[in-house]
Amino acid sequence: MNTFLKQFQKSLNNVFTNSLISSHIREILSQPTNEIIFNFPVKLSDNSVKIFKGYRIQHNNILGPYKGGLRFHQDVNLDEVKALASLMTIKCALQDIPFGGAKGGIQLNPHEYNKYDLELITRGYTRAINNYIGGDYDIPAPDVGTNAEIMDWILDEYNLINNKDEKSVITGKSPECGGSLGRKEATGRGLGVILNEVVKDLDNVTIKLEGFGNVGYHIVDYLNTLDKNFMINTISDHTGYYKIDYDDLELYKLNNFISYLLQYQRDHGSLKNIEKFSFKISKIDKEEYLKTYSDVFIPAALELSIKENEANILNVKNILEGANGPLSDSAEKMLLSRDINIYPDILCNSGGVLVSYYEWVQNNTNQIWTKEDVNRRLDKQMLDCYHKITKSKNNKYRNECYKYSIEKINEIYQKRKSYLFRL
Repeated sequence: MNTFLKQFQKSLNNVFTNSLISSHIREILSQPTNEIIFNFPVKLSDNSVKIFKGYRIQHNNILGPYKGGLRFHQDVNLDEVKALASLMTIKCALQDIPFGGAKGGIQLNPHEYNKYDLELITRGYTRAINNYIGGDYDIPAPDVGTNAEIMDWILDEYNLINNKDEKSVITGKSPECGGSLGRKEATGRGLGVILNEVVKDLDNVTIKLEGFGNVGYHIVDYLNTLDKNFMINTISDHTGYYKIDYDDLELYKLNNFISYLLQYQRDHGSLKNIEKFSFKISKIDKEEYLKTYSDVFIPAALELSIKENEANILNVKNILEGANGPLSDSAEKMLLSRDINIYPDILCNSGGVLVSYYEWVQNNTNQIWTKEDVNRRLDKQMLDCYHKITKSKNNKYRNECYKYSIEKINEIYQKRKSYLFRL
């Protein structure tokens, strides 16, 4: 069992330690309902045939259809996908939406394949998983290494196989193929809404951002629309760590620095060599990056990026998790002992599944919502969820999130008696 999956099990157990909830529920939630693993062949554009390993883990569907992303990454493995599917169950329950948890993936590095081959691989995966997905059973969505175009290919292949026109089989599609406006930026925007509420009493806010992909980009883009003073003073992506040396906030704003970062990412796809184009940006090592004080740290890369060594020198007051599981258990304990507020992934990055839910509703009712309507609903639901978790004044917010979700799931099992009645 990998560390990430162990952390989910530990978070689950923490809720049950001082709870009257039936231990039957712990047993049910500790393992996924279905673990689907398959190897499928694809004939690539160079006429070679390669076997790819695919996964689809369906954790729990007592709340509704299985729901969860599909990632293309070389490190995809069974335990990782099990942990992510389990988190989705908790996340959907936390947001009071009628979905269960699932996750899928293919073990590959998408950067090693051209676009045509990625389409062939995606369609091969869809054929292999065809009997296990559907708009009223299991609904995939984008995740690390995938995007709206890949979702469009899955939609097309699924409907060709089944002779259907079922848009709700997948979310995160392009708007032209039935996707919701606002879906691409939803995770970053939702995180930004929570951040803005967390620091509402601060005048000037410094931010340390880890990861400048879809989530990182869109939280910066959202913050750029607000009147409040935000300043990114350290940022990192896969190309390295960078420090921004503007001491004067007004000068930072005058130079439209956030807009500059966004434009650079759009033009180059990363922060590589950005220090060569702005004398206010310097490339630094990881230790200096972590030691530089910021009011808020946003880990928005991959899981387990902050372990004990990093936590020991991380200089922040608030952590908002953009990635799934970025903190190890020991790192979290160390940070909490230093009175650092940690706002967990299942709260902060749930904007994506919220707008996926809105997309599913639109598909099933043949509606098209405006972007303004989607954003209004998203902003309100994120704030409502934040306030119901933080009203206890207990800064162990992860435990509060799990407690709310598990109590909700337990209540449904008790009322339906679907498993407990037979045990």
